Amino acid sequence: MRPVGYTELIERFGLEILAPESRSYVLERGHRRSEIRDGHRIESYPARAYPGTSWTDHLVFALKREAMNLEVLAALFAVVPTDELTDYIRRYPTGRYARLAWFLFEWLTDTTLPVPDLTRGNYFLVLDPDAYLAVGPADVSARVRRQRIRESQNYVGQSLVPGRELIHYVPPKPEDVSGLMSGWEECGRRIAAAAVHPVVAAALLGFGFVFIHPFVDGNGRLHRFLIHHALAAGRFTPEGVIFPVSAVMLRERVRYDATLEWYSREVMLHVEYELDEAGVLTVLGETAPYYRYPDLTWVTQELFGLIKDTVEREFAAELDYLAVFDKARRDLTQIVDMPDSRLDLFIRLSLQGRGRLSRTKRVRFDELTDDEVARMEAVMRGALARLADQGSERK
Repeated sequence: MRPVGYTELIERFGLEILAPESRSYVLERGHRRSEIRDGHRIESYPARAYPGTSWTDHLVFALKREAMNLEVLAALFAVVPTDELTDYIRRYPTGRYARLAWFLFEWLTDTTLPVPDLTRGNYFLVLDPDAYLAVGPADVSARVRRQRIRESQNYVGQSLVPGRELIHYVPPKPEDVSGLMSGWEECGRRIAAAAVHPVVAAALLGFGFVFIHPFVDGNGRLHRFLIHHALAAGRFTPEGVIFPVSAVMLRERVRYDATLEWYSREVMLHVEYELDEAGVLTVLGETAPYYRYPDLTWVTQELFGLIKDTVEREFAAELDYLAVFDKARRDLTQIVDMPDSRLDLFIRLSLQGRGRLSRTKRVRFDELTDDEVARMEAVMRGALARLADQGSERK
């Protein structure tokens, strides 16, 4: 197999980037196919699809056949011979992919190529709106009130033994955080103005935030708050309804951690650091590009899955709970007529004892006979048993 498109460009120029989710190759024999290997999508093309030997041939292949990858393009345009790109554009000034490469180069590098402006040709969209979430500049002006952004390097890790740390994730260097947060804020404003699907907005804002890790502490809690906030702001649920997706995240900890590690694991393959005896971490070299263009497609898909589980399991469990204890309440009132506040207290205290009142709690209900208490406890134990049975059925 011969690498083609982005894969060839990465290898040819030795681009230091996160491993792309998809890799493309041309087969010596065989037909077009797509498969997943080791967590990556392998796109294979027949021999006739080989574009040519020049790097611009492979750039055109990538722009035409592969998903837009701004991280690869930014790294590529920083090292390719500008005169070769200029010559290619001059040869095909009205060609779709020459114009696309021209625009992307000038936008990503903030450099103007020595090519005259076009006076003919039709406009076309850089990104297909059916395939990408593309939002234009927001028309609203807004300022984001920030906490103090960290001025030191933080990391996510755990202590193994005194003096030894296991580092799971190293966020951007403190001098890069302000610029990344400005991009994150602008993304948030554009998302709000474009009425993006609430779950997509929640993934971009929540996970985009936690991967920057802009504060010394509390980033994880704020990340989960932002997910809730984006869902509420997008009216994903009726006003006033608490959507407990963060409860599912924390209960499904292995799955949630795997979602975070999908991105952080790739970053850690490229970030070099030193950790001194005092636990102070220093990042070596330039690392900002690894955080600037995160592909959050898979993370978004996982958030949809967590939200699906929240609807099907968390809400179902809550409805079961309400139905079971509504019936239990009715059954209790058939045994004895009590004020609502006293009945609520009995239910709460008996739940603490798994359907039984301790001796110390029993004395708080001296208006009840032992027989009434025994019958009421039996009702509560029956309710708990029904809840356990329904929970087992859902599993």
